Amino acid sequence: MLPSTKPQLTELQKASSALSQKWKEESRRLLCGAQNLQEFEKAVIWCGKTGNVIRTLKAGQDVCSFSEHLWTRKPDISNGKYRLSSDLDPFGGNHPYSWASKILHIMNPQQYPLIFDKNIRSVCQIQESWKESRKLAEYENEIKRERKSARNKTVKELFKNDSDWWASVL
Repeated sequence: MLPSTKPQLTELQKASSALSQKWKEESRRLLCGAQNLQEFEKAVIWCGKTGNVIRTLKAGQDVCSFSEHLWTRKPDISNGKYRLSSDLDPFGGNHPYSWASKILHIMNPQQYPLIFDKNIRSVCQIQESWKESRKLAEYENEIKRERKSARNKTVKELFKNDSDWWASVL
């Protein structure tokens, strides 16, 4: 669970948070502005490369299939019904959770106020030694708790909140 008080950031952490926020704003422009699958795929690849998560697709998995999967699930992402724990099943046992959660957060931060990455899991006290299913369950519980306060925040505020928590463990 996220701590009840906001993190106190060093100057370096503040700068890292600011860069993260700018990256999210540009990613959002690309992802939400995509008019077709080809544009969306380019945006997903850009997010994967610049967000350092493109490596999460394992050998034999293909970014085109991943992008198409997310493109066809845009309605579920928009209404908050997409679940990392079950909706990434087409990708076998090697799920690109961090990459997908970045896309979800960027496209709809009110429904996905936190990213499923190592730093956020650390802040939420989700242990890396736990099985993936338990980590995902704890993450999804945290998302449910955070959605309540996210309803009244702007996209910019939500990007800052996630980025500050992320930067707090650097």
